[in-house]
Amino acid sequence: MQKVNEKSPDFMNKKIKVLECIRQGQIGGGESHLLSLVENMDRNRFDPVVLSFTDGPMIDRLKRMNVPCHIIPTLKPFDISKWKQVKNFMKQEQFDIVHAHGTRANSNVLWASRSLNVPVVYTIHGWSFHQDQNPIVRNIRLG
Repeated sequence: MQKVNEKSPDFMNKKIKVLECIRQGQIGGGESHLLSLVENMDRNRFDPVVLSFTDGPMIDRLKRMNVPCHIIPTLKPFDISKWKQVKNFMKQEQFDIVHAHGTRANSNVLWASRSLNVPVVYTIHGWSFHQDQNPIVRNIRLG
């Protein structure tokens, strides 16, 4: 098996496997953004997979678009009891990059991503960082 590196011709032909992660499967601002992003992604270059922490109409729509969707149920941010499950899922799927949408999603994938050395892009949907909040909470949310 030939190792693919940035100097090999196969490097440019390899699809980038992207984990799009969001806190819920309902339709809202961040979810509408994720739908539009995935819908317009160049499938010749990118292989999107969605991880949500709840089911809902957004998941149904993505499945109709033939986008693989996975649900690890939790309503909690920083749900440490789910981190190992997230890590096992990510390890099995071998993502090239993670795109976390919102603080709740980021809080439940960041540990796994870092421990697997998978880069994370974090898009803030709503502002969860305030000068007057507890400094510990603020620092954790900032990652």
